[in-house]
Parts: sequence; C-alpha cells; structure tokens
Amino acid sequence: MNDGHAAVCWAYGYPHSGMQLVSYEPERAEEVFKTTREQAEAKGGLTFDSRIAWQNGSV
Repeated sequence: MNDGHAAVCWAYGYPHSGMQLVSYEPERAEEVFKTTREQAEAKGGLTFDSRIAWQNGSV
C-alpha cells in the first residue's frame, strides 16, 4: 500500500460471499496470511490457491 503497509485480503465463498481487506505492518501481514491460510487448509475450506492461480498480477 502507499503508506508502507501490506494488506491481507480474504475472499469468502458461498454462503458468505464477500471480501475483507485489512492493512497491517508488513511483518504482521505475512504472519496473519500464513496463519489464516494454514487454518483454512486444515479445515479443507481453501478453494482458490493464489500460490498456483496467480496470473499477470491479478486473480
């Protein structure tokens, strides 16, 4: 982000369709991202994996 922060974005599928974007200090953003990804993977709820599907800077 322009203010030196990083952002973590959560996109929710059905039935809670929507998106949440939160600004964090860069180190905290990475920690939050990793933690929430691991939690989603453990629950089997991750349907889109940006590590694989990222193309040309957009998803």
